[in-house]
Amino acid sequence: MTSIPSIPSIPSIPSTPLAPSRSAAPRPRGRRASLAALLAAGLVATLAACSTAPAEPTASSSTAADAVQIVDAWVKAVDDGMTGGFALIENTGSTDVVLVAATSEAAGMVELHETVMGDGSGMVMQEKDGGFVIAAGETLELAPGGNHIMLLGVVQALQPGDEVVVSLDFSDGSSLEHAFTVKEFAGADEEYVGEGGMHGSEDE
Repeated sequence: MTSIPSIPSIPSIPSTPLAPSRSAAPRPRGRRASLAALLAAGLVATLAACSTAPAEPTASSSTAADAVQIVDAWVKAVDDGMTGGFALIENTGSTDVVLVAATSEAAGMVELHETVMGDGSGMVMQEKDGGFVIAAGETLELAPGGNHIMLLGVVQALQPGDEVVVSLDFSDGSSLEHAFTVKEFAGADEEYVGEGGMHGSEDE
């Protein structure tokens, strides 16, 4: 019998542990949760600050001139000298306004006048010291024989149908221009008391 040669044994290879895969490594959940919580808290704080922050004050655009409405504005027709302007001036606002002056290119000088009892038996016109206060919701009546706008040194004849532009100036610095229609009118010839004394009547 033929003998079978023996097969040499293969030496065993020691096993090496495999390195864990990076992709398979789990991310720490605690870190992600903390970051999300911080972002959420910051967003809530921002929204809260926006909702509770006081609104910045804005400058009011309302002026005395904005609150005033003028109706039935007219001027007495004259050839020269002086004349009066009349109107209803309504304060539609919620606070008082003060009419302190008036100007017009139709006259050398414009004054706010009141009519009062003179030293004699007649009425006299004089400049209104401090102007006219128009209370909120009230109307100032400028009328012949009463309060009015005085145009002194008329630059040219004012004929019925003409228009005279008058600018009304208020104590807050605002102004309002308005066209006054020239009308024929007889009367209201009160004497005018100026700085130099008696100066005659509107009709002169």
